[in-house]
Amino acid sequence: MPLVEVDDRELAEYQKLTGFLRAGLSNPKTRRKILEVQRALNPDAAIPELDAAAPVQDELAEVRKTLAEMNKSLADDKAEREQAKRLAALQRDWDKGRAKLRKQGYVDEGIAAVEAFMEEKGVADHEVGAAAFERLHPATEPVNPISGNRFDIFGAKAAEGDANLKALFANPDDRGALNGLIAESLKAVRGR
Repeated sequence: MPLVEVDDRELAEYQKLTGFLRAGLSNPKTRRKILEVQRALNPDAAIPELDAAAPVQDELAEVRKTLAEMNKSLADDKAEREQAKRLAALQRDWDKGRAKLRKQGYVDEGIAAVEAFMEEKGVADHEVGAAAFERLHPATEPVNPISGNRFDIFGAKAAEGDANLKALFANPDDRGALNGLIAESLKAVRGR
């Protein structure tokens, strides 16, 4: 091969470039990158290190993909189990709240009204929901079924302290007290 003359500056650049490539190829972190650059510049070049690694890299990529899918599947399964556990705990608490309301004397219609109120207001606790519902919807006063009756022997007359009524309660066989009450009732009915 004929000798080619090279000036000192060009020789120094070639030596510097050769030293750079040797250092890059001897470092495991940069070797693959330099070989990939060589492959990019010359696609037909035979680089056994890259060619032998290609099937392994492809297989490794498949393994990584499979592992990622498995990890996602496991994470999804775990999330579903935790969700089911939370829902079961919420259902248990809801059922306990219903049972507590039943113990307090609520009937099905009352429980349904309280639960509708709870859903409307976003309350999850039956005790809190029932207290708020009762505060907003107070119970009506019970009606005395005999308050308008003229023969109300337990109401107004008992409060007045009627002597005949007191005597009759003291002795149920007292005919005089009974006759007195009958006479008063007939008088009230007849309007005299």
